[in-house]
Amino acid sequence: VAGGNAGGAGNSASALRPVGTSMFTRAAAAPHAASFRVPLTTSVSLETFLYFGALWGVTFWIFSLSIFLWKGARLPYPETGHNFFGLEVSYLFVYAVVEPARLFLGSKGNRSLHAPTMYLACALAAPVAWMHVYYAVQQTYVLHID
Repeated sequence: VAGGNAGGAGNSASALRPVGTSMFTRAAAAPHAASFRVPLTTSVSLETFLYFGALWGVTFWIFSLSIFLWKGARLPYPETGHNFFGLEVSYLFVYAVVEPARLFLGSKGNRSLHAPTMYLACALAAPVAWMHVYYAVQQTYVLHID
């Protein structure tokens, strides 16, 4: 065959390539250092934690609302010009918006392996933690049931 490589000899680069690959696929392969990267995987334990966190959030909200209704009816809140009762109940409604969003973003980020979504879920954990601390020690009336 004139001008071709009939027997496979004469072109040493093609003799070194595995059968079925071209020289372009070998050049596009990942570098050797990238093969040592640990692949991201979803966490079953995190997903379980988020599931039970959602159950806890609903239970906490229902019990806290019922306790606040009882406190508002039975206990005298201070008359200092501030509506402490309304402020504490409004924090509970902010919790009802932020906590499901945090749990949803955490679950979505875990399932899709999307790091920025997980970072946002972690950022939303700060106001939720602050609300739990507020309700545990700083509200106007802290009862044993709280």
